Amino acid sequence: MSDYRLAVDVDGTLAASHELVVDFLNKEYGDELLEDERFAFLQISDYNEIGDYFLKAGISPQDFYDILNNKWRESPEEFSFIEDPYNVEQNLRELNKTFETDIVTMNPYPDNIQRWLEENGIEKDKHYGRIISLHDEGIEKTDLDYDFYIDDNPNMVDKMEYHHSLLLYQRPYNLNIKERIGPLVKKIDSIETANEILVTWKNKLDKLEPDSELFKE
Repeated sequence: MSDYRLAVDVDGTLAASHELVVDFLNKEYGDELLEDERFAFLQISDYNEIGDYFLKAGISPQDFYDILNNKWRESPEEFSFIEDPYNVEQNLRELNKTFETDIVTMNPYPDNIQRWLEENGIEKDKHYGRIISLHDEGIEKTDLDYDFYIDDNPNMVDKMEYHHSLLLYQRPYNLNIKERIGPLVKKIDSIETANEILVTWKNKLDKLEPDSELFKE
Protein backbone atom coordinates (compact mmCIF):
# COMPACT_ATOMS: atom_id res chain seq x y z
CA MET A 1 0.00 0.00 0.00
CA SER A 2 1.24 3.49 -0.85
CA ASP A 3 1.12 6.62 1.30
CA TYR A 4 -1.53 8.15 -0.96
CA ARG A 5 -4.97 8.49 0.60
CA LEU A 6 -8.24 7.90 -1.26
CA ALA A 7 -11.80 8.86 -0.20
CA VAL A 8 -14.71 7.06 -1.88
CA ASP A 9 -18.25 8.45 -1.67
CA VAL A 10 -21.43 6.36 -1.23
CA ASP A 11 -24.66 8.13 -2.24
CA GLY A 12 -24.63 8.76 -5.98
CA THR A 13 -21.25 7.09 -6.44
CA LEU A 14 -21.65 3.54 -5.18
CA ALA A 15 -25.34 3.56 -4.28
CA ALA A 16 -28.15 4.53 -6.68
CA SER A 17 -29.62 6.73 -3.96
CA HIS A 18 -31.32 9.41 -6.04
CA GLU A 19 -33.15 6.81 -8.11
CA LEU A 20 -34.42 5.08 -4.98
CA VAL A 21 -35.81 8.34 -3.55
CA VAL A 22 -37.48 9.24 -6.85
CA ASP A 23 -39.06 5.79 -7.10
CA PHE A 24 -40.32 6.17 -3.53
CA LEU A 25 -41.82 9.58 -4.32
CA ASN A 26 -43.53 8.24 -7.41
CA LYS A 27 -45.20 5.52 -5.35
CA GLU A 28 -45.97 7.85 -2.43
CA TYR A 29 -47.31 10.88 -4.29
CA GLY A 30 -48.44 9.47 -7.61
CA ASP A 31 -50.29 12.14 -9.58
CA GLU A 32 -48.84 14.92 -7.44
CA LEU A 33 -45.55 14.53 -9.26
CA LEU A 34 -44.92 15.25 -12.91
CA GLU A 35 -45.34 12.42 -15.38
CA ASP A 36 -42.45 9.94 -15.44
CA GLU A 37 -40.49 11.70 -12.70
CA ARG A 38 -37.61 9.26 -12.64
CA PHE A 39 -36.94 9.77 -16.33
CA ALA A 40 -37.17 13.53 -15.91
CA PHE A 41 -34.82 13.42 -12.93
CA LEU A 42 -32.22 11.56 -14.93
CA GLN A 43 -32.25 14.36 -17.48
CA ILE A 44 -31.15 17.01 -14.98
CA SER A 45 -27.79 18.32 -16.14
CA ASP A 46 -26.97 20.69 -13.29
CA TYR A 47 -26.57 19.63 -9.64
CA ASN A 48 -28.17 22.85 -8.44
CA GLU A 49 -31.35 22.10 -10.39
CA ILE A 50 -32.15 19.07 -8.22
CA GLY A 51 -33.72 21.22 -5.49
CA ASP A 52 -35.81 23.16 -8.01
CA TYR A 53 -36.95 19.91 -9.55
CA PHE A 54 -38.37 18.57 -6.31
CA LEU A 55 -39.76 21.93 -5.21
CA LYS A 56 -42.15 21.73 -8.18
CA ALA A 57 -43.77 18.81 -6.39
CA GLY A 58 -43.75 20.57 -3.01
CA ILE A 59 -40.74 18.63 -1.76
CA SER A 60 -37.94 20.67 -0.22
CA PRO A 61 -34.28 19.67 -0.43
CA GLN A 62 -34.47 18.81 3.26
CA ASP A 63 -37.47 16.55 2.57
CA PHE A 64 -35.38 14.77 -0.04
CA TYR A 65 -32.51 14.16 2.36
CA ASP A 66 -34.87 13.15 5.15
CA ILE A 67 -36.35 10.48 2.86
CA LEU A 68 -32.88 9.34 1.84
CA ASN A 69 -31.64 9.14 5.42
CA ASN A 70 -34.80 7.35 6.56
CA LYS A 71 -34.21 4.75 3.87
CA TRP A 72 -30.68 4.18 5.12
CA ARG A 73 -31.92 3.96 8.70
CA GLU A 74 -34.89 1.68 8.13
CA SER A 75 -34.23 -0.34 4.98
CA PRO A 76 -30.68 -0.17 3.60
CA GLU A 77 -31.33 -3.41 1.73
CA GLU A 78 -33.49 -1.42 -0.70
CA PHE A 79 -30.44 0.36 -2.10
CA SER A 80 -28.86 -0.99 -5.23
CA PHE A 81 -25.47 -0.31 -6.73
CA ILE A 82 -25.17 1.98 -9.72
CA GLU A 83 -22.82 -0.56 -11.26
CA ASP A 84 -22.50 -4.34 -11.15
CA PRO A 85 -21.62 -5.04 -7.47
CA TYR A 86 -19.05 -7.64 -8.52
CA ASN A 87 -17.12 -5.07 -10.55
CA VAL A 88 -17.26 -2.59 -7.67
CA GLU A 89 -16.06 -5.24 -5.23
CA GLN A 90 -13.14 -6.27 -7.44
CA ASN A 91 -11.96 -2.73 -8.09
CA LEU A 92 -12.34 -1.50 -4.52
CA ARG A 93 -10.25 -4.43 -3.40
CA GLU A 94 -7.51 -3.48 -5.88
CA LEU A 95 -7.70 0.18 -4.87
CA ASN A 96 -7.37 -0.70 -1.20
CA LYS A 97 -4.22 -2.68 -1.95
CA THR A 98 -2.68 0.35 -3.66
CA PHE A 99 -4.03 3.28 -1.62
CA GLU A 100 -5.10 4.02 1.93
CA THR A 101 -8.78 3.84 1.00
CA ASP A 102 -11.68 5.04 3.16
CA ILE A 103 -15.41 5.35 2.57
CA VAL A 104 -16.22 9.00 3.31
CA THR A 105 -19.84 10.13 3.41
CA MET A 106 -22.15 12.86 4.66
CA ASN A 107 -24.65 10.10 5.48
CA PRO A 108 -25.57 9.80 9.20
CA TYR A 109 -25.81 5.97 9.20
CA PRO A 110 -22.30 4.55 8.63
CA ASP A 111 -23.13 1.29 10.43
CA ASN A 112 -25.99 0.60 8.03
CA ILE A 113 -23.77 1.50 5.10
CA GLN A 114 -21.20 -0.98 6.36
CA ARG A 115 -23.87 -3.68 6.63
CA TRP A 116 -25.08 -2.90 3.09
CA LEU A 117 -21.53 -3.12 1.76
CA GLU A 118 -20.88 -6.40 3.58
CA GLU A 119 -24.07 -7.93 2.20
CA ASN A 120 -22.66 -7.19 -1.25
CA GLY A 121 -19.25 -8.69 -0.54
CA ILE A 122 -17.43 -5.43 0.28
CA GLU A 123 -15.65 -5.79 3.61
CA LYS A 124 -13.75 -3.57 6.02
CA ASP A 125 -9.95 -3.96 5.77
CA LYS A 126 -10.25 -6.01 2.57
CA HIS A 127 -11.89 -3.28 0.45
CA TYR A 128 -11.51 -0.15 2.60
CA GLY A 129 -10.02 0.91 5.91
CA ARG A 130 -12.71 3.01 7.58
CA ILE A 131 -16.18 4.41 7.03
CA ILE A 132 -16.15 8.08 8.00
CA SER A 133 -19.40 10.01 8.41
CA LEU A 134 -19.16 13.80 8.39
CA HIS A 135 -22.87 14.31 9.02
CA ASP A 136 -22.45 15.98 12.40
CA GLU A 137 -18.88 17.19 11.99
CA GLY A 138 -19.50 20.56 10.34
CA ILE A 139 -16.65 20.09 7.88
CA GLU A 140 -16.27 19.33 4.19
CA LYS A 141 -14.74 16.19 2.72
CA THR A 142 -11.91 18.26 1.32
CA ASP A 143 -11.03 19.36 4.87
CA LEU A 144 -9.86 15.79 5.50
CA ASP A 145 -7.08 16.40 2.99
CA TYR A 146 -7.16 13.14 1.05
CA ASP A 147 -4.97 13.00 -2.03
CA PHE A 148 -7.71 11.57 -4.24
CA TYR A 149 -11.51 11.66 -4.13
CA ILE A 150 -14.07 9.57 -6.02
CA ASP A 151 -17.34 11.48 -5.74
CA ASP A 152 -20.40 12.55 -7.72
CA ASN A 153 -20.79 15.97 -6.07
CA PRO A 154 -19.73 18.72 -8.53
CA ASN A 155 -19.76 21.31 -5.74
CA MET A 156 -16.51 19.74 -4.53
CA VAL A 157 -14.71 21.09 -7.59
CA ASP A 158 -14.40 24.63 -6.25
CA LYS A 159 -13.42 23.42 -2.77
CA MET A 160 -10.40 21.42 -3.90
CA GLU A 161 -6.90 22.49 -2.95
CA TYR A 162 -4.21 22.43 -5.61
CA HIS A 163 -2.76 19.14 -4.36
CA HIS A 164 -6.16 17.39 -4.37
CA SER A 165 -7.46 15.34 -7.30
CA LEU A 166 -11.13 14.57 -7.94
CA LEU A 167 -12.45 11.72 -10.04
CA LEU A 168 -15.97 13.01 -10.69
CA TYR A 169 -18.33 10.07 -11.03
CA GLN A 170 -20.57 11.01 -13.93
CA ARG A 171 -24.24 11.39 -13.12
CA PRO A 172 -26.90 13.34 -15.04
CA TYR A 173 -26.61 16.32 -12.69
CA ASN A 174 -22.87 16.86 -13.09
CA LEU A 175 -22.36 16.44 -16.84
CA ASN A 176 -21.87 20.19 -17.29
CA ILE A 177 -18.66 20.15 -15.23
CA LYS A 178 -15.48 20.41 -17.30
CA GLU A 179 -12.28 18.55 -16.62
CA ARG A 180 -9.35 20.67 -15.52
CA ILE A 181 -5.83 20.69 -14.12
CA GLY A 182 -4.77 22.41 -10.90
CA PRO A 183 -6.58 21.03 -8.96
CA LEU A 184 -7.08 18.03 -11.20
CA VAL A 185 -10.67 17.07 -12.05
CA LYS A 186 -11.23 14.04 -14.25
CA LYS A 187 -14.58 12.52 -15.22
CA ILE A 188 -15.13 8.79 -14.80
CA ASP A 189 -18.00 6.46 -15.64
CA SER A 190 -17.09 3.49 -13.44
CA ILE A 191 -15.04 2.43 -10.43
CA GLU A 192 -12.97 0.32 -12.81
CA THR A 193 -12.04 3.45 -14.77
CA ALA A 194 -11.15 5.16 -11.49
CA ASN A 195 -8.88 2.25 -10.60
CA GLU A 196 -7.06 2.44 -13.93
CA ILE A 197 -6.60 6.22 -13.75
CA LEU A 198 -5.46 6.25 -10.13
CA VAL A 199 -2.83 3.59 -10.72
CA THR A 200 -1.53 5.65 -13.65
CA TRP A 201 -1.46 8.80 -11.52
CA LYS A 202 0.33 7.00 -8.68
CA ASN A 203 3.00 5.76 -11.07
CA LYS A 204 3.50 9.32 -12.34
CA LEU A 205 3.70 10.70 -8.82
CA ASP A 206 6.21 8.07 -7.77
CA LYS A 207 8.56 9.25 -10.51
CA LEU A 208 8.28 12.98 -9.82
CA GLU A 209 10.65 15.10 -7.82
CA PRO A 210 9.04 16.53 -4.64
CA ASP A 211 8.64 20.06 -6.08
CA SER A 212 7.58 19.05 -9.59
CA GLU A 213 4.24 19.91 -11.13
CA LEU A 214 2.10 16.85 -10.71
CA PHE A 215 0.23 16.51 -13.95
CA LYS A 216 2.03 18.72 -16.33
CA GLU A 217 0.71 18.42 -19.85
